[in-house]
Amino acid sequence: MYIFPEAKLYTLLYDEKKVGKIFPKSAIHPQCFSLPSQKRYKLLKKQKLCLPKMAESVEALDFSHYDVLIISSS
Repeated sequence: MYIFPEAKLYTLLYDEKKVGKIFPKSAIHPQCFSLPSQKRYKLLKKQKLCLPKMAESVEALDFSHYDVLIISSS
């Protein structure tokens, strides 16, 4: 079903109740759960209120050990 089934997924916000069936928590890179945007989302449960922390969260991610990145946004 997936092109890269063993690839870890990175996300700035993760809500297991909303996307857990499609993207299981085990497929998400553990670093994502300590990002500033995720911490704020856990407290407030509103995506709009996380926007100020998203740039900081992207800068905190380290992709230097990857050869290829596939990025998608909505």
